Amino acid sequence: MSKEEWVASRDTSREMSQESSFETSCESSLEISHESPFEISHETSHATTHELSDATTHERSRETTRERSHERSHEQSPASSRKRSQSPTRVRRQGMFRVLEKRLYHEQLFALTLTYPPSMDAIMDALQPGAFVHILPSPSESRQLFLRRPLSIAGLDREKRTVLLIVRVVGQGTEQLREVQPGTVLDVYVPYTHGFPIHNVKNGARALLVGGGVGVAPLLWLAETLHAQGARVTALIGFRESRDVFGLRTFEQWGDVHLVTEDGLSGKPGRVTEYVRDFSYDVLLSCGPEPMLKALAHITAGDSRPHYASLEARMACASGVCRACVVAVRSDVHADTGHHMVSTDDAARIQHRRVCHDGPVFSLSELVWRAP
Repeated sequence: MSKEEWVASRDTSREMSQESSFETSCESSLEISHESPFEISHETSHATTHELSDATTHERSRETTRERSHERSHEQSPASSRKRSQSPTRVRRQGMFRVLEKRLYHEQLFALTLTYPPSMDAIMDALQPGAFVHILPSPSESRQLFLRRPLSIAGLDREKRTVLLIVRVVGQGTEQLREVQPGTVLDVYVPYTHGFPIHNVKNGARALLVGGGVGVAPLLWLAETLHAQGARVTALIGFRESRDVFGLRTFEQWGDVHLVTEDGLSGKPGRVTEYVRDFSYDVLLSCGPEPMLKALAHITAGDSRPHYASLEARMACASGVCRACVVAVRSDVHADTGHHMVSTDDAARIQHRRVCHDGPVFSLSELVWRAP
């Protein structure tokens, strides 16, 4: 072998070794642990290499085969219709949910009941009140939207595998969702979230739930859960117009309910923040528009009782990566009790948290509100 032939052979071997190493690293990156917020079978790869495309296609094929195999075995065993479909290494956070029922309150407010597949059992079982889902609206004739829409869970029936959502039309995404019909299949991602700390609400505790507008929705599931724990639930809910009212009968099942409307046509006139001081409670849990929560923070400032707020925020990924939904918090406030801790550096006390991943529920006293 000549020197030139030997050099060419060596370079070729190096290139083949590098390609083999790259393919191996791609395959390794596709093995996702249970801590990952994404399920690879639903991600779209934009790789610029042929090797990564092949690896992704292969992994998707394997995942599809596993899912179909599970569904077949599930259908063949009617007696185990509620058997959990958990994997020791994976937790599916994304799946196809089917619209079971749609109810219109009026043209700007509606409710959807969705059913989820058995493959989502593990993650749905882990959710707590305050959690939300990230839904990709069905494409319309005029436009297919790129970003998902975050919607609070108003009810969860794990036995029937159903999720209740109450939605207000505020833009193109929710407008497209309003047009879906029973039987429509929606692409849903379930983020890793921190809901209301229901473990802190003891048996017999007086829980005051304060909600405004569509922020009342997650309190429906919260009221049911707290009642089941033995808490004494009181709901103080407010709406801008009487036609927007929903959830009264549900709240009545789990405790006392007090209605406030700004137009004064139903319940008491005014806003819920005007009546908070009229109630005795051991813990306050709230959800609603920012002005309402900001007013609650002012009313409860200095109160040693725990106060919690579930925030509404615009978000893109809902997995904590893009940081589009960050909120300022005080780092010297204990998240569970709301008590201030000692700190000598004012600047160090301000940190930022992601509503999608670190929330959406925070201690009311730790939130830093923007100046008007």
